[in-house]
Amino acid sequence: DDLTLPAYEVFKNRGNEILEFKATNSYTVVVRRGYADNTEQIMAVCYDPFLSPVWTVRDKFHDPTELTMTNALVTYTDSNAVLVLFVCGKGFTAYNIGPDGSMQWQLNDEQAQSVGAGISYAVQADGVFYVIGYYSSVLTAISPDGRFLWECSCDDENIYWPYYIEPVNEGIYVYWDGGVESTDNTLVWRVLFSYDGQYVSTDLVKDPQLNQGLT
Repeated sequence: DDLTLPAYEVFKNRGNEILEFKATNSYTVVVRRGYADNTEQIMAVCYDPFLSPVWTVRDKFHDPTELTMTNALVTYTDSNAVLVLFVCGKGFTAYNIGPDGSMQWQLNDEQAQSVGAGISYAVQADGVFYVIGYYSSVLTAISPDGRFLWECSCDDENIYWPYYIEPVNEGIYVYWDGGVESTDNTLVWRVLFSYDGQYVSTDLVKDPQLNQGLT
């Protein structure tokens, strides 16, 4: 394997999709989603301050679907940063970002079955992260130490295909691009959930990613 330097541009130039590129005071972790021979694989490498690889975690190759089967995020406990890898069909696995990369916790697919493939996520300052799958209607909150906190749905079959999560002061916005009946193709559904897992409201808004230059 030629992964030796945690340089974002280097990884991108090799045709990898970078999922996470985060640094703590002592370590840098790079997570990539790679494709080879019509398969998908997620891989994480942790580097020390001298840019030498400390540990590597990789999952098996997966047959591709129309949605991505893997994703990754970095969240935090009181004492350390934790890398969380998601693999559809296997759930979530968290690893300590540090010298040994020890496993912190797992949520198997039975526990995480409402998430599904093609997940979107957001992480709050307290380390709680929120996830939803593209074919799911359920927003799930998970603590940084791997506990399911709550699940909540907007319960409207005419709203589907969530693609973006945005925490705000009022709660968590989830944006959905399916079910909008309008000639204005910049409109999407925006559903607000409270931080204690309650549905609050639904409205039609301009796609927020257009203003961010992400689409």
